[in-house]
Amino acid sequence: MSFAFMLSLSSAVAQRPWLMSDEMPDAIRFLPAPPDSASDAFKYDVSQYRWGKEQRLDSARLAIAVRDAVWSVETICHEFSAPFGVEISEANTPEIHKLLLMSLITTDQVGKKPKDYFFRTRPYVFFDEPTIYPGDEKWLRTNGSYPSGHTILGWSAALLLTELNPSAADTIMARGYIYGQSRVIAGYHWQSDVDAARLAASAAVARLHADKRFAKQMKKAKREFARKVKTNAAEETLSKIESMRGKVMSVAEADDSHVPMSEMEKIYNGHMPLPEAELSATVNSYTSKLLAFMRRNSFSLGQSTHLSLRIYCQPDGSADCCLYRFMGHMPFGAEVSRFEELMHQFLKDNPVPLKRDYRFAFRCPLSFTEGE
Repeated sequence: MSFAFMLSLSSAVAQRPWLMSDEMPDAIRFLPAPPDSASDAFKYDVSQYRWGKEQRLDSARLAIAVRDAVWSVETICHEFSAPFGVEISEANTPEIHKLLLMSLITTDQVGKKPKDYFFRTRPYVFFDEPTIYPGDEKWLRTNGSYPSGHTILGWSAALLLTELNPSAADTIMARGYIYGQSRVIAGYHWQSDVDAARLAASAAVARLHADKRFAKQMKKAKREFARKVKTNAAEETLSKIESMRGKVMSVAEADDSHVPMSEMEKIYNGHMPLPEAELSATVNSYTSKLLAFMRRNSFSLGQSTHLSLRIYCQPDGSADCCLYRFMGHMPFGAEVSRFEELMHQFLKDNPVPLKRDYRFAFRCPLSFTEGE
């Protein structure tokens, strides 16, 4: 079953791709063959299949994988709206929606030849075990596993949306990565299917950029995105952020007069999000400790300087951090090193209460001042 056919289920007229499979890069020529069953690479595929089954035990991650199993542009729009920062829909962003619709039915073409040529057996068929999305099991037995069509869809969308909103590249690409891994968790694809699909999608998106119709639609989408960002008033922006609490970011009001700012953002990106309430409470509690630490060490929050701090949480409960973005006025350059040193001590004294491989980005206005 092709992507264009699936789209026709939800639209009156199936759209014709900008480029057909014969006009796309030939993935048979640039993708490696799927791993042989006697190879170490296949052993890794098997270990990842077992990893995917373990992930199903996490109800939040399982729910994401089930949502990602629904093959449609509307699913992409819904799942990528939060990391993109703007609601993507035909009604709210018609030009961005059209860009995704036409681009994705086109990049889907790159997977047709290798799927038919290699016709690899899917893991759920190989092991004769159920998937998390049984509705597709019967017909996907007749569809090659290599490369993953869903991953081509998700990775292409991530690349296109990153081009529209590069400031959100980390969250968008993280969601694109999660989308592909969902196929391993679902039991429909081997890890090597997913890895190859990301390469195929990248080649397909690169080919799209040489097409005049794509270039024209991309310009329209960029103008639409710019208008959306420009016309969002501060109150509307905060309202949207609040509506996404626990999904991508949450907002906490600063109530200390020593902190001259009205709000701060804590952006959380992870492969396996916690339930909404638990995540929100965890982030708010930990950030309060971090703010108190800043004040005790003569760091005052202000409007002249902005930093982004990223905290990496390891499965064993340990953590590390880095100051990965610094913008604006910085009166005491040496203070940056002092801040990082103190942060390492802070992390040692205050273990991050997220036990998996999370990335927790703390962003707020900050200025360095002399001790009082």
